[in-house]
Amino acid sequence: MCRQPPHGSVCPLTHSTRAPQPAAAPAPAPRRCERLAAIPDRTTKEKFQELEVGIDLHRVIAEISGNAMLHGMLCGILDKCQHYVWTELLWLDEWKIAREEHAEIVEAICAGDAARAGTLARAHVRGSRENVLRLLQAKSDYQSFLAKAS
Repeated sequence: MCRQPPHGSVCPLTHSTRAPQPAAAPAPAPRRCERLAAIPDRTTKEKFQELEVGIDLHRVIAEISGNAMLHGMLCGILDKCQHYVWTELLWLDEWKIAREEHAEIVEAICAGDAARAGTLARAHVRGSRENVLRLLQAKSDYQSFLAKAS
């Protein structure tokens, strides 16, 4: 279990100025997501609970980075883009992949492996970006189809 943030930066994008220690360590979040995921035939409400845990995990990881600007920017992005995350997870059914990626990132942070945490976080963000772009392209393609059909 990760009880304290690792010393120094979490990833190369961070700097040595420490942010206040977060109220919650990130390690329990992936386990809570796994418990929610293990519920057979989950309701939308249970999926939303898992999404909330995942979003909170992103906030804690950014806070642990020690980079106040990164933390503020990520929280702002999450607040503005939660719809896209929700759509990505539901429409593309990316829950399992997201849980696995989150667990790996948290494991690297708890082990103090900044390089690995950074590499995993960048790959996670790239994958999510690609999924959101696929969703937006599908929406655009559908709107074009409707326009031609009418």
